[in-house]
Amino acid sequence: MAHVSVCGGRGRCSTCRVLVWRGLEATPPAAPAEATTLLRIGSPHGVRLACQLRPTDDIGVAPLVHPGRIWSGLALGLQEGREIVATALFVDLRDSTRLAAGRLPFDAIFIINRYIEAVTAAILAKNGHITSIAGDGVMSVFGLDGDAEKGARSALAAAFAIGRAIEEVNGDLVAEIDAPLQIGVGVHTGPSILGEVGPLDRSSLQFLGDTGNVAARLEGLTKEFGCAALVSAATWSAAGRSAPTSRTTVVDIRGRGELTVWLFEDLADLAVSSGP
Repeated sequence: MAHVSVCGGRGRCSTCRVLVWRGLEATPPAAPAEATTLLRIGSPHGVRLACQLRPTDDIGVAPLVHPGRIWSGLALGLQEGREIVATALFVDLRDSTRLAAGRLPFDAIFIINRYIEAVTAAILAKNGHITSIAGDGVMSVFGLDGDAEKGARSALAAAFAIGRAIEEVNGDLVAEIDAPLQIGVGVHTGPSILGEVGPLDRSSLQFLGDTGNVAARLEGLTKEFGCAALVSAATWSAAGRSAPTSRTTVVDIRGRGELTVWLFEDLADLAVSSGP
């Protein structure tokens, strides 16, 4: 890999970020200046500053920020972005509006925050990446390192872990809530473009394409089917798993067409179906 410096080589700015998608073990740990910069901008695992990299073997990288492609302060690091097969997992809280009824705003926010903390912690523990939190909806992606099978398996493991985490939250808040918190989960695997989107000083790693949209729509359909999770057959295939014991159906995703999915009445069922 050639050492390209657009920041003067000091490791104190974030304009030469790259994602090391192959051979990360061949890159020495970040020096203090680089580590401080990466921590300041919240870079996920595998992102380094090109000007500071001194690999000891061949590695594969994808540039994330291109200073020449800037419009009105928005950096879109996709010029040399790469397509990967990623797994999206979307979680949403059911009937969240009822939590605010008869409560002080702070009390309602406290409950929502406990839910968000539980969900995000479970995702991060399974090597997922949080791409957005909107209200009580959490979007995450797995497999950014290019290993589609590992990403799909990690997403399934995360869905199970989320269910366990919500059970713990319900136990902790039993005196505060009238009924246990319930969630819906949608999981889908498909091609995505990996890129960096956002203002230069607050950009975030994103996966672009319809994979995340499909996962969100599957979550929305869990209400219609009265189940806890809908997992696309594409995810199960990518994970290399045998057919689960739960029931299957075909759903129509607007703008996407028909999709075969597996229905899970309880997230705990994922442990039995997905195996080790």
